[in-house]
Amino acid sequence: MTYKERAEETAGKLFQTLGVTPTEAQSVKAAGLIERALVEAAVESARHCAKVALDCCPEDMDIAHKISIEMRQAEQALIANLSAMR
Repeated sequence: MTYKERAEETAGKLFQTLGVTPTEAQSVKAAGLIERALVEAAVESARHCAKVALDCCPEDMDIAHKISIEMRQAEQALIANLSAMR
């Protein structure tokens, strides 16, 4: 499931829980805000994991460096996705 799909589903559940029927514009805006929060949380988590990988593997910096590079690439893809939502 993509971030967008998760955000749309969450927005729908939120409106249902609140007992309100949003307009299309409200639904889109709410889903966009939720998606942005998900992406930002994922980026923050990726940064943290990259730091942990580098910190925990000093004896094998090559593997830690490779993990860090892969996580940064994933982070850049998430940021590009987030930027495209604007």
